[in-house]
Amino acid sequence: MRHALAYVLNNARRHGVRLAQEIDWFTSGCWFDGWREKLTSKLPSGLTKPVARARNWLLNIGWRRHGLIDHHEVPG
Repeated sequence: MRHALAYVLNNARRHGVRLAQEIDWFTSGCWFDGWREKLTSKLPSGLTKPVARARNWLLNIGWRRHGLIDHHEVPG
């Protein structure tokens, strides 16, 4: 599960895209609370939270047992 989250959140890096900001605005990374580092993001004004809270143990807690996700991590 951790690898799937890293893949979705850092997909731009997987494809060699260099991001000007720390987080890809086209993912839900701005609202993700499992980053290894404390990240700041300058979201465009008027943007609402497009994601819902996970409802199962694996997506809430379980994956964290394998370490938080680094925003520089390039998924396999």
